[in-house]
Amino acid sequence: MIILEIEGLKFPKELYYHRDHTWVSFEGGSARIGLTDMGARLLDYINALDFLPIGSKITQNGDLLKVKMLHWETRLTSPVSGTLLSINEDVMASPTSIESDPYGMWMAEFAVEDVSGKGLMSGSSEFFRSWAINHVRTLRVPHLDGEFMNMKKKYGIYRDTLRDVWADNIMDQGEEQLVSMMRERLGITPDVHDQIMKEVQSAIRKPDALLQVYKMALANALMDKKITPDEQNMLDGLKKAIGLTDMEEERLRSEARLECEAFGDREAFGDRE
Repeated sequence: MIILEIEGLKFPKELYYHRDHTWVSFEGGSARIGLTDMGARLLDYINALDFLPIGSKITQNGDLLKVKMLHWETRLTSPVSGTLLSINEDVMASPTSIESDPYGMWMAEFAVEDVSGKGLMSGSSEFFRSWAINHVRTLRVPHLDGEFMNMKKKYGIYRDTLRDVWADNIMDQGEEQLVSMMRERLGITPDVHDQIMKEVQSAIRKPDALLQVYKMALANALMDKKITPDEQNMLDGLKKAIGLTDMEEERLRSEARLECEAFGDREAFGDRE
C-alpha cells in the first residue's frame, strides 16, 4: 500500500476520496466507504452513527448518515450513488474504532453501477495531493497549541465573536480589531468569513417576537422535564415560521440546557424522542 502522508495524516493512494473527508474502494459492482484519517480527527469523540435504512437508494452528495459526537452532531453525505447494501456492525458497535483505524474500519457498502470514480478524487492524482495539502494546512490551527481543532468548534468560536460584536448591526474600531485578531488566530479565510457573517446577520434579523415565543415554548416544555409530541410539533412549526436553521435551533437548545444546569436542575432537559 502506497501512502501519501501530509503532516502526519495518511491517505492511501489506491483509494478514491470525496470532499467530505470520506474514502471509497471499488470492487466489482460494489463500493465500500469510510472516513479518512483527517475526517476521523475532525469528527472527534464519535459516539454513534445513524445510517439510512439498508436498501436505501442514495445519490452522490445526498445525505447518508448522522454522526453523533460528545457535544454535537453532524451529517455526512454519500460519496457515491447506489443502493446501501450493508453497514459494518463492528463500527456500529464501537464507532471510536474509526479514529484508531480509519482505513481498516469501513463504514458502509453500496451496490453501484458507476465504478469509474466520477465526482471523486483519485488518491494517486496530483490534483488530490494539492487538495489534501491545502485542506490539511487550512484546518490546522497552529496558534492554538499546534493541535487539530474541531472545525465546528473553530468556526463556532468565530461565529460567536461576530454575533456578539454585530448585535447592534455595526462594528466600532475596537470590535473590528477584535474580529481581525480572531480571523488571524483561527486562520479564517475571507470566503469563510463572508459565509459566517451572512449566517450571523441572518440570525440577528429573525423576527424577535416569534423568537421569544419559541424560547417561551421551549421553557414551558422544560417544566415537564420531557418534550411531548404536541410540544415538539409546536416547536417545529415555530422553527419553520421563524426560519431557524438546525444550527440555530441546536444553539437555543444548548442554551436551555445550560440554564437548567445553572438552576440546579440537570435533568430538566430531555433529549428529543
